[in-house]
Amino acid sequence: MNGSFSEGVRAGGLRDQQEIQVLLCYLINTVGGRLDERLLTECILSNEIANHFEVAAALELQIQRGNILEQDGVLTLTDTGREIAHVLANNLPLTIQERAVQSAVRLLAQQRNAASTKVDIVPQPIGVRVNCAVDATEQPLMSFSLLVADNAQAELVRDRFLQDPTLVYRTMVSVLMDPHLKKTEDMLYIPLRRNNQ
Repeated sequence: MNGSFSEGVRAGGLRDQQEIQVLLCYLINTVGGRLDERLLTECILSNEIANHFEVAAALELQIQRGNILEQDGVLTLTDTGREIAHVLANNLPLTIQERAVQSAVRLLAQQRNAASTKVDIVPQPIGVRVNCAVDATEQPLMSFSLLVADNAQAELVRDRFLQDPTLVYRTMVSVLMDPHLKKTEDMLYIPLRRNNQ
């Protein structure tokens, strides 16, 4: 089966079944055997690199051939799978390789951070509230709440927070502790003052 479905595939994505199989091996090899089936599939689909059905079929085929193994929910490569990743991955477009790996690293970071964070998205009469907390225990290290316009913005805030909650914490502390920080009212009204002069 050389051709594959095109629905959900961005221009420049993979439509050849063999290329998709190679990409699966390349991703598992590059990320170091930390991917489960859901994350592996999501990092390809979220970037519209290949069609969902083709990815599922390619993964099943590679498992049947013994190139990919599933151990304790984690996908790993056999020697043959590693050889596929090393030798044939050079045939994949570089942009595909980069997009897939970046997506895998981002999703793994979110998964790791989700263990010590909590995010609730709560619809409001006007807008959507996003409640974020680090180390969601009785004494969280940090918690904050944002009101945003819609679900799309709420999901973006959630994803960015889960991607690197430590960066959010450091940034907030830095801003709040900076004695040279301009007052918000000064920053907001500078253009108005200029217009009135």
